[in-house]
Amino acid sequence: MEIARRDWLKAASLTGITALAGVQQLAAETGTAPANKVRGVVFMVSDGMSPGVMTLAEAYSKLTRKRGTCWWQLFNNKAAVRGLMDNASANSMVTDSAAASSAWGGGQRVNNGAINVTPDGKVVTPIAQILKKNPGMRIGLVTTATVTHATPAGFASSVSKTAWM
Repeated sequence: MEIARRDWLKAASLTGITALAGVQQLAAETGTAPANKVRGVVFMVSDGMSPGVMTLAEAYSKLTRKRGTCWWQLFNNKAAVRGLMDNASANSMVTDSAAASSAWGGGQRVNNGAINVTPDGKVVTPIAQILKKNPGMRIGLVTTATVTHATPAGFASSVSKTAWM
């Protein structure tokens, strides 16, 4: 049986989130207070996924499987921390992977096809390059696509125009 890359990524992401939730639950049960210092951040991207996708998946799951999804349970868990951000392209109503990833990884709007380079040509330092300057900081970039794909590249590199443009 062959597993589609998106299905594998969803399962892996859910496993990681579930493990994280278990650690939080264990800390709550043992009465230990969380550390004052952040020990790490895991940023997971499901490329092409919006809040509407979770809503539709929940409705579809209830219709076909007669039960909800783990994503929906996590989304509605008050102990889970979640956030939304605007990752729109600087030059188009339709945002490509390069512009979206630059918004996540570099915190700036860029034109479609650029990775961490603003429309006026300013190079934006992606988060991986900022974090690696801190002693003792460990950084990893895990992807099911090639590392040079626009989505993972937005967290670690800067390119004024992608090759396919």
